[in-house]
Amino acid sequence: MRIFEPQVMPQPHWHGHIEANFAIDMTMIYDMDGQIVDVPPNRLVLFWAGIPHCLTSVQPLSPGIQKLCNI
Repeated sequence: MRIFEPQVMPQPHWHGHIEANFAIDMTMIYDMDGQIVDVPPNRLVLFWAGIPHCLTSVQPLSPGIQKLCNI
């Protein structure tokens, strides 16, 4: 597990495991194999990271540095 400031990605990537993300006080928009997926704030999301995925947008809900908990 790690907690970090999320970075918008220049291109999709993939890796062979399940990814769990918890967006703390922000929404995130992913491109998942060509499909746009909105990740709501303060909710755990799981996905198979073996498909191409790319974080395309981070939208803060409060001032300060946004944090992403990634498992």
